[in-house]
Amino acid sequence: MQQWSEEVIQHIKKQESKIKNLEKENQELKEKIDILEKKLVYYENPHTPPSARKLFEGKVQDEEKSDEMGKRGAPKGHRGSTRLKPEPDEVIDVTANTCEKCGSKNIQPLKDVNKNTIEDFLPTEKKIKVTRFIRHKVKCMDCGYEFISKHPDCPQIGNFGIFLLVYVTMLKFHLRGVLRKIKDFLFYDNDFEISTKGIHDILLRVGDVCKILLPDFK
Repeated sequence: MQQWSEEVIQHIKKQESKIKNLEKENQELKEKIDILEKKLVYYENPHTPPSARKLFEGKVQDEEKSDEMGKRGAPKGHRGSTRLKPEPDEVIDVTANTCEKCGSKNIQPLKDVNKNTIEDFLPTEKKIKVTRFIRHKVKCMDCGYEFISKHPDCPQIGNFGIFLLVYVTMLKFHLRGVLRKIKDFLFYDNDFEISTKGIHDILLRVGDVCKILLPDFK
């Protein structure tokens, strides 16, 4: 756990300069959110005809139960929320060239590989990109240490990249904490489908990292 925490901290520090670019997108994002909220008002209005609301109600009926941030898990009988892995836009082969333990460059690739499919938000293009990292297991021929190769853009935990985590967290505050609105916004604006439980898990993960970086964070 401690090792994972240090890796997350280092990864976040490397991305700090890139994350600043997200601040420039705030104003445009707010405008899009305002437009989306106006559309949602029509479907959430009690005077809206049932036929117009049916499409939205059917999709969120089960997921609305997980909107309460204090609850974890799904009620008995709830359908599974595991997401299918999308096809990658890019495949990156990752093989370490130095030993992460002793620093030696005498590295021998092994047969084992880890395949990680990571979805992340591209701020400049305002879309979701899917990258599959083929991370090879290697062995240091000097100290004998074996490990899985790492890539700075491939998180060690989870299937979402840091930009997507930040993006969802920003939407949480812009959309006043309503997970269902975040879910709808991501689907209509970014063609990204995720359950409210998935959004909840992202926010919990970001919160855990903040507690590590900021001990006084609550």
